Amino acid sequence: MINEFLKRLFYLQTDQSPDSRYLLIPREEMNETIKKRIMELERLAEECRVDLQTKYYAVFEKQGKHKLRIWVCGDIDGDEEDELTGTGLSGEGVPPRLVIDYDGPKYDEDFYADVIYLWHRSGASRNANGALFNKAEYELNEEIERKLNELLGQALAR
Repeated sequence: MINEFLKRLFYLQTDQSPDSRYLLIPREEMNETIKKRIMELERLAEECRVDLQTKYYAVFEKQGKHKLRIWVCGDIDGDEEDELTGTGLSGEGVPPRLVIDYDGPKYDEDFYADVIYLWHRSGASRNANGALFNKAEYELNEEIERKLNELLGQALAR
């Protein structure tokens, strides 16, 4: 888990993608088309999270991981924004992410159990490139389910 956290931290500070789940978007291409794609990802994530939270709630309870919560939000230093609508594109808003959390033992109580970034900048400046979850090649629903199974300590059966 710590290696995944460090990889994400490194990725957020560079302009290189750690894997093909994200499309690198050069800052010159950040426009209304990309904003619409971000908004579509937010909508899709919201649909997926409702179904998967219902499906996995009891399974998590049985493992002592109580009150499974999955939600889409933006978060900078603990300040969450619920109304996203493609924010973060210009560097002014809060980049959207899908958050998985529960009450119970996990790696570090200060962090969420897991996060899937839907969109984020690859650096701190407004001039940094961005990265967008590649829903053309990766099913967001499967990605969320994979993360849930990792948290349960199970491999996703394919």
